[in-house]
Amino acid sequence: MERNALAKSVSNKGEVGGKILKDIFESYASIFLPRLGTKCPKCEEFRAFFRYQLATYLSLKKNYTLALPEGDMVSDLILDTYEEFEEDVSSSQIPLSNEGRVNMLLEIKIQFPCQNDPLEEN
Repeated sequence: MERNALAKSVSNKGEVGGKILKDIFESYASIFLPRLGTKCPKCEEFRAFFRYQLATYLSLKKNYTLALPEGDMVSDLILDTYEEFEEDVSSSQIPLSNEGRVNMLLEIKIQFPCQNDPLEEN
């Protein structure tokens, strides 16, 4: 019985921790996506790509802090990558289905710059 209670407690803490991380991510996405301003494509595809890449970047960090300059740089990098993808697709002679676009966007690996964050070293 005690063992089940411990497992349930750990599970509940994981759910709470997961909700907190989701809330942090949602906050960052809602802050940095609009900061791209008029250069930001308004399509749902870009918003999904942005959120996917931002989540990827945050998962590489030891903590989930993201200062405005860093978030702006990451946002610009994601936007530039998406625009390059759009240029490549439009100049291609091979037609691409919606499913093909999604698969290609999921395969894009952005090489995010690594930096030594003093907060992460402690």
